[in-house]
Amino acid sequence: MRTAAFIGAGFFGLLALGQLGSGGPWFLWALLAGALAYVGASRSHKAPSRPEVVVSVGSSVDQPAREPTQEERAAEVLSDLTGEFAYHAEVSPSGRFGVMIRDGRFEDDVFRKGLLAAADLPSRRLLFKTRLNRPHEASISDGGLVVVEDWISYDTLEGAVLGYDVTGKRLWRHVFKANILASGVSPEGTKAFITTAGADYEPHSSKLLLVEGDSGQVMWTRDLYTQGGTGFEPRFEGEDLVAVVKTVEEGVQIFHFDERGGLGPDYDEFSLELEIRQRGPADALLPRARQALEADPPRLADVEAFLNRIPFEGLHEKPKSKVLRLRGEFCEASGDLAEAVESYRRALALNPHVGVKGKMQALLKRLEQK
Repeated sequence: MRTAAFIGAGFFGLLALGQLGSGGPWFLWALLAGALAYVGASRSHKAPSRPEVVVSVGSSVDQPAREPTQEERAAEVLSDLTGEFAYHAEVSPSGRFGVMIRDGRFEDDVFRKGLLAAADLPSRRLLFKTRLNRPHEASISDGGLVVVEDWISYDTLEGAVLGYDVTGKRLWRHVFKANILASGVSPEGTKAFITTAGADYEPHSSKLLLVEGDSGQVMWTRDLYTQGGTGFEPRFEGEDLVAVVKTVEEGVQIFHFDERGGLGPDYDEFSLELEIRQRGPADALLPRARQALEADPPRLADVEAFLNRIPFEGLHEKPKSKVLRLRGEFCEASGDLAEAVESYRRALALNPHVGVKGKMQALLKRLEQK
């Protein structure tokens, strides 16, 4: 555009000079030449330059070189030491030890076992390597204790978790009739945890185990999911196993397991408050009250506490009738038969199908006999 403007200005300038004194419209040509010259001059000013972008073959835009992570450096060391590619490696908390796994696979219709290997990273020294059917996740402590999951096969619903010392000696092995969900070892290697997925074999279905690191002896076992309990992720904080609960409302909450695998009243109250917000008071509290009432022996104080937390006046007729039914059953279990009859009567008035007509008639007969 700038060059064309200058060429046009020159042409019309010469045309104006040629007609000067001849009576032609030289003034018009001169004016047009001046206008074009101005346009060319304004275009000659450079626009602010953009940063230079260097594009390499096979990539979009070159980026500054990224420093490899600790795990990536460990994987490189282990790949060199074993001669097998390490897709991923885990590193001990101190950074001294690294461990890698490679899953078992079929090659030319022949099954090749997977690889488990550990190394001293600063000295680039291979500590051990061994073969397992299908090693999956592995972790390593600051003392070199390795805990690894073995999925065992492609065809069966089973899994194992094994412990190895720093020399590669197998210390223990736990086999489950369920898939392994997760595992981990504490920084000093004194403890390890194992979680299993749901399975038909109830003793191994959805369990959390805490075991001793050196012997594999089970310290306690509990259900991974409990009725009314908020989901959590187990992890170690130091040598203590904790439950990590992540919610939008409360962020990250940490609860410590006791010596029997319990999470204590703070976790129970947190889970209850969260469920009340998510499901509403009646849906959250009535099942708990029912469970407490049907316990052996009945936990009547808990039943009363749960019922008292339900805002009765804010409920619709059907949930109101359920609350009144349960309150009647609580009063009956407490020996207050007259109050039980009154609760049943109010429940039936709201919902004839609430299921307490027979209970109420039986209580009325008992009261008449007194």
